[in-house]
Amino acid sequence: MTNQTKRGVAALVVAFCVVCSICLLAIGRLAPQTFTPAIWITVLGLLLVVFGAAVVVLRKVKG
Repeated sequence: MTNQTKRGVAALVVAFCVVCSICLLAIGRLAPQTFTPAIWITVLGLLLVVFGAAVVVLRKVKG
């Protein structure tokens, strides 16, 4: 994979994580009984890991 492709994929992943976080926060605000604390911790933890990995890829192939 070229550096440009890696940058594009990482940028899409970052955008996906941001959109997912906004949606989760909206769901939590509108229907707080939907998620238990364990689900919040798990989902937000996974999003944080994926977001962090995408940022690392973006920094490595910064060019």
